[in-house]
Amino acid sequence: MEHLTEDNVVTLRELAERAFGGKSIIIINVETGEAISGGMIVDEKKARATRCHGYDIGEGKKMLWSKGIIGTLNLPEQKRFCKKGIDIKPMKGRLKKRITALRKAGVTFK
Repeated sequence: MEHLTEDNVVTLRELAERAFGGKSIIIINVETGEAISGGMIVDEKKARATRCHGYDIGEGKKMLWSKGIIGTLNLPEQKRFCKKGIDIKPMKGRLKKRITALRKAGVTFK
């Protein structure tokens, strides 16, 4: 295991960029099968300055992201970071297949 030194410490933002490359991600609790809502804020300024975006995933639920935050937003985060607006798209194609497969596998969305 590598020891932390000044030379190998990275910020959460750098780690997220390396790990996820700026992609929208869903975090799932594998023990409960629930999609985790509530993101990891890595750039609050960017999150506040940009519009939120996401999908209507059916059953009265929406899955939203904001630049500067890893993971989907919970309701308090939506109120805090989506003041510039929200761009909602319907699910289609591969995303619709993935969400349907996740639901069939027992994953629930709040």
